[in-house]
Amino acid sequence: MTSQVIYNLLFILSFSLLGLGWNVIYIRRRKKRLLAVLDEKTKRLDKQEEKIKKQGLQLMRQKEKTENLLRNLLPEEAIEELKQKGSVTARNFSNATVLFTDIKGFTKIAASMRPQELVEVLNRYFTVFDEIIDRHNLEKIKTIGDSYMCAGGLPKRNNTHPFETVLAALEIQGYMKFKKEEQKALGNNYLDLRIGIHTGELVAGVIGQKRLAYDIWGDTVNRAHFLEQNCAIEEINISRSTYTVIHPLFETSFKGSFTTKNGRNIDVFNVLRIKPEFSEDQQGITPSKSFFEHMNLILYSNMGFLAFKEHIIQYLNKNLPEGLFYHGVHHTIAVEQAAEEIAINEGIGGEELFLLKTAALIHDAGFTERYRENEEIGARIAKDLLPKFGYNGEQINLVMRMVMATRVPQQPRSHLERILCDADLYYLGTSKFEKIATDLFRELQDRNQVETKDQWDNIQLAFLESHIYHTDYCVKNLRPVKLKNYETVKERLK
Repeated sequence: MTSQVIYNLLFILSFSLLGLGWNVIYIRRRKKRLLAVLDEKTKRLDKQEEKIKKQGLQLMRQKEKTENLLRNLLPEEAIEELKQKGSVTARNFSNATVLFTDIKGFTKIAASMRPQELVEVLNRYFTVFDEIIDRHNLEKIKTIGDSYMCAGGLPKRNNTHPFETVLAALEIQGYMKFKKEEQKALGNNYLDLRIGIHTGELVAGVIGQKRLAYDIWGDTVNRAHFLEQNCAIEEINISRSTYTVIHPLFETSFKGSFTTKNGRNIDVFNVLRIKPEFSEDQQGITPSKSFFEHMNLILYSNMGFLAFKEHIIQYLNKNLPEGLFYHGVHHTIAVEQAAEEIAINEGIGGEELFLLKTAALIHDAGFTERYRENEEIGARIAKDLLPKFGYNGEQINLVMRMVMATRVPQQPRSHLERILCDADLYYLGTSKFEKIATDLFRELQDRNQVETKDQWDNIQLAFLESHIYHTDYCVKNLRPVKLKNYETVKERLK
């Protein structure tokens, strides 16, 4: 190969390499420009995405504000229907309870107040009312001046609304009494409240398209308003339809029969308080656990315990012989109360609790026919009587076994039998031992079964030595006191 050829080849190679180098540079620059363009577009897309996110967040916040506003105007169920259909259908409720409140003499009080001050006062009180009715599952309907209206049993239907409405009324009235005493102590004007409650049929829903409001209509509303208008200050008027449901758990008094403008007669009752045995506080405003257990029993069980209790107390009062200083009706009531106390602390509730209380109320019914070995008679009375009050065969058998378990010497087998046996001899471990033992001595002496105090103390001492409590609650709480009572009797015999 000649030098010229080699030179030409080198020249061509050099030129090709140079062209390749420029091509690489061009590609790199183009790539750089493309990356820059892509980066710019990505940044623009990111900004657009951020903007969309912000707009979406704003829309969500606006939606939440709208829904919160709707929740202040309408129940949740009505809101959902409004979203889906664009309107809310008025519905008939065959059973609901309406509560009306009114401030006595508010027009006169308002005349001496600035409008802003007037609104602030009402807002403070009605805000508390709102909190109270929320706790009791009631629906606020509206305020009209100084009147406040709410209802139970709607828009979600339930059976508990008469009880919940009366509980709310007691709490509202209790709050108003507290504020009254507070303002009187400060030398300020105070407000007196009247409350009317009626249970019956009504229609509830939303009418129109503007300024939506959930409202109720019907004679039930009118009657609740009438009851409030004819109520004395610091009182709670209820109609017979409400009274019929709630009276087993509340103390009430019959106020009389009132005539409406339409010529209809309404029987009016005052609600005074929750009955002491169902109340957590002395004022009778706060319900206990037992209150709700009894309420559920009234509403949902075929077992008519409260009707049975009323009947058996009347039966014992009528048929127990005289001279039962210990085994009288007072003992039956005491055993029922002790059984409930022990049962609750032993974790017993629901139907079992009421079967236990049933057995406690009937365990001494055999005394109506004979004094000794009367447990079989009590069991027989339970078998004959309880079906009339809705008790089924299995429930009656449980009650009968509990009654038989109280025979001395006690030999209980089940948990409920052990509780009843301990309740029957509850007094042995209390400070009332001496008084109650004296009543039993008088009863036995009246039947020529014991003669002297010393003889009785010897009987007591032997009984206390052999007796045992069967439940953990009584072993812990009553046994120590029982041992002290034993030592007292023993010391006396010396």
